[in-house]
Amino acid sequence: MKLLVDHKALSAAIATGGAAAAKNSPVDIVNNVRLIAEGSTLRVASTNLDLFAEAGCDARIEKPGEITVPAAQLAQLVAKLPTTAEVLIEREAAHLIVKAGRSRSKLPTLPAADFPAWADDDFASTFVMPGDVFASTLVRVRPACATDAARYYLQGVLMYVQNGALAFGATNRYVGLKVTTELPEGAASCPPVIVPAATIDAAARAFRGEAEITVQANAGKVAFEAGRVRLVSKVVDGSFPDLDRVIPAAGAGKPLVFDREPFGESVERATLATEEGAWSAVIAIPRGEVLEVKGANSLGGEVREELDGVEIAEGFLPFGFMPSYMAAILKAFRGERLTVEQSDANSPLRIHTPDEPEIVAVLATVRINSSMAA
Repeated sequence: MKLLVDHKALSAAIATGGAAAAKNSPVDIVNNVRLIAEGSTLRVASTNLDLFAEAGCDARIEKPGEITVPAAQLAQLVAKLPTTAEVLIEREAAHLIVKAGRSRSKLPTLPAADFPAWADDDFASTFVMPGDVFASTLVRVRPACATDAARYYLQGVLMYVQNGALAFGATNRYVGLKVTTELPEGAASCPPVIVPAATIDAAARAFRGEAEITVQANAGKVAFEAGRVRLVSKVVDGSFPDLDRVIPAAGAGKPLVFDREPFGESVERATLATEEGAWSAVIAIPRGEVLEVKGANSLGGEVREELDGVEIAEGFLPFGFMPSYMAAILKAFRGERLTVEQSDANSPLRIHTPDEPEIVAVLATVRINSSMAA
């Protein structure tokens, strides 16, 4: 193997193609990236046995070949090389030589034949999504993914076909987000799959700015591809809850309407007065024609702010909520005015806006007493 490659192109290929490499696995080969030089392309691939990533870049190949090297060492080395110099990569016996300018480094290798195979499956469905729709959808629902390992089946985004549309949903039991998109051609046969949160994060980074994303899915794997970048991931093996049973029906509760950004800013300031435990919630309190946002703590400290320009239905009750979950919901929306629908004091809230009918959120409330809402 011997080739010359532009530093910037190599850095991008390593960042994306090496994204799935394990960090400290006892299986040394999955801590490595696989380099494949053939034709006029250098391909960089990695896997942690759950996610496979590959990215390619243009290169002048003098001798084709393939080898694996430690992913972290290669990434750190290339990051510190002169950015104006071309990078020479050459295999020398059991090592890989990397040169740029006056810098010469030697990396240990393992045989490419030992790298885990990721043969493409027969996917039940293949379809294309606009890149902006794909990226924005993932970013909007991702914050609702669970982090609790005991509920591993919630550590991802459910992608499924429903009522002639393609839907993406996530929940951690306290907050839920669902985005519905137009059903792409070929997506009708897509089985419901839970895409792991780590795969969502990798895809959001890898496909930023792409015009189109090809999506493939079957019951065990999902794949995303654009240009010379491809991600293939195992799906989460579990039963995802029925989001539509969790999200209250539209129009079933009393509405509260407010401006999203001012409300979010008030929540941030109110959070400064909260503390862990019983005082961790922020409270929203209707007071005539204004909405008060309150945060307090056990030492008697508090922050209170009044929001005007709100629309409050008669009988709408004060409610408490975890500010981090509310922040995730507010970031998922783009519209100015949000509507919160409340069925009763203890039921989850339905949050939506007529400006964005494709997205709906549900938020579990925190039980409060009369003194907290005073």
